Amino acid sequence: MAKKFLILFFIMFPVAGLALIPNPPTTAELKTKIISAFRYYKNISPNITKTSVVEVPFNQESFSIPVFAVYNVTTSLFEPNLLSVNVSETRADVSAGGAANDSSLMNDGNYSTYTEFPLTASSNTADILFRFDKPITASSLSFALDNYVALPQTISISTPTNAGRGDHVVLAPIHPTYGGVVFPQTTSDTWSVVFNYVQPLRISEIKFNDLSQHETIRGLRFLAYPGQIYQIYFDPDRYVQASNKEAGNLSGDNGVVYYKSTASIANPEYKPVDYDSDSVPDLSDNCVSVRNSDQKDEDQNGRGDACEDYDRDNVLNFSDNCPQIPNAGQTDTDKDGIGDVCDDFENRVTERLPWLPWVGIGIAGVVILGLFVVVLRHKREDNY
Repeated sequence: MAKKFLILFFIMFPVAGLALIPNPPTTAELKTKIISAFRYYKNISPNITKTSVVEVPFNQESFSIPVFAVYNVTTSLFEPNLLSVNVSETRADVSAGGAANDSSLMNDGNYSTYTEFPLTASSNTADILFRFDKPITASSLSFALDNYVALPQTISISTPTNAGRGDHVVLAPIHPTYGGVVFPQTTSDTWSVVFNYVQPLRISEIKFNDLSQHETIRGLRFLAYPGQIYQIYFDPDRYVQASNKEAGNLSGDNGVVYYKSTASIANPEYKPVDYDSDSVPDLSDNCVSVRNSDQKDEDQNGRGDACEDYDRDNVLNFSDNCPQIPNAGQTDTDKDGIGDVCDDFENRVTERLPWLPWVGIGIAGVVILGLFVVVLRHKREDNY
């Protein structure tokens, strides 16, 4: 019987272990996760008789993050794509005070990298300086944040005065509501941008929209197949990578089929990114990493109470077992969820009532003595 039990155990144990491994997401779930990041899409039905590179114009559309997802409706797969842009941009050197890593990463055209500005005990400001090779004329600034990052509290922009006395304020500090700001048209070769933030800030890309540059063509290219239907998703609120397939040469102009301009459609499956699932989109969440749907902010500093550390013991309030008194060790001897330094009630009964164990011992002694008496009495009765 013991052998049968052991065999059954070793048969069932691997099965039980496998049951704990989560199932990989289905194709439909992956599609939903990707396209939920995009605000708009276009329906594309190329009229082609052979496999061809198709370019769809995007000259009229605006978006802060030039990331696209080309979904093949026929095959239920995402296709590689390339944004084709012919533009002469004025080169700029970008530097940043307070950055934790390379400041050039926020101006390299790669939305999967970022420049990080961590929280410090002092003032949390990101001072970004643009030095262009020649003066540019601009009236707007665009920026993209890394995933799961909230908008900064304020943005301000200034340029040096001609007389060299102080700065000319182009944009006084304002609270942004999306990844960009507008301001009166200004021309300068040096620009200063200051972000004030209360949560860790990661900027993927930032650029001034130069009105003097000449952008001639902007279109999205992908390899299309005869008889197949596509949807192009664009204007995401976060960086996503839709396709890992090998891409052919999409940059060459030979044989490209230029598609007609087509209407954009609001994506009904778009869901603003919400890292902590508290129903507050990350861009406006005052505590991105911790669920706090009430957005409580007692001191009105822009950072939610859940992300505060009132006692400055490097443990955030939401997980601090004593949020008003420093206790970095988080010692909780009686395991009641309240740190020892602010716990005035002992949950362990034997520690709170030290005489109780002696009462138990006494009761046990009485019981044992009683059983001894009963046994002794039964033996006497048996002798009679």
